[in-house]
Amino acid sequence: MQQDKKIRTAFVGDSILYGWAVAPEAACWRVFQTLTGFDVVSEGGFNPMALPGGTLPDLVTRTPRLVARYRPDLIFVCAGANHYDGDGTLSWPYGMEEKELFVLYKKLFSDLKGAGGRAVWLGLPPFEACGAEQKIPRDLSEKIASFCSDSIMDTRFFIEDMLQDPSWNARGGRFYDNLALDVHPNTAGQVCIAQSCAAWVREAGLL
Repeated sequence: MQQDKKIRTAFVGDSILYGWAVAPEAACWRVFQTLTGFDVVSEGGFNPMALPGGTLPDLVTRTPRLVARYRPDLIFVCAGANHYDGDGTLSWPYGMEEKELFVLYKKLFSDLKGAGGRAVWLGLPPFEACGAEQKIPRDLSEKIASFCSDSIMDTRFFIEDMLQDPSWNARGGRFYDNLALDVHPNTAGQVCIAQSCAAWVREAGLL
């Protein structure tokens, strides 16, 4: 991938990367575009690559078509949290085993790699009932990366940036209005995600 400020970039996932619950201009992908100058996929001022409430079956079905349409070179992925309860219990769909879910992750990342994109796994977001340490989503993010290691080219877990902030606590610090009540990052949380992605870009030598 060339060092080009017009690198076509996509944010694939659910409501987190869509920018749910914040002003459109505060969505992580919009902030990232401002920070980097990259050409971020959008349609009518919104992110068509992220589906609020979306699950991995949704993304596995729709993402290849969208990738073929928008042709991103760089793809940030944060998906799968809607399958888990707040305590990290895999609850949807009922009866699904963890390995079955991980196979869907592998399919998603394999499709992205096959389309020629460079995928960056951002990990799972904080879960509302996992306390200040967030051990469960952090461990799950690592397990997913390991399971999909032949397809995931890079990782950058934004949850680690949040946890390093002095304000961080079980309620989500300054990044959530109250994590126990709303799992959607506030404006500061969306900015943190954008800054984490921009930091990865710099570390990768693309900016």
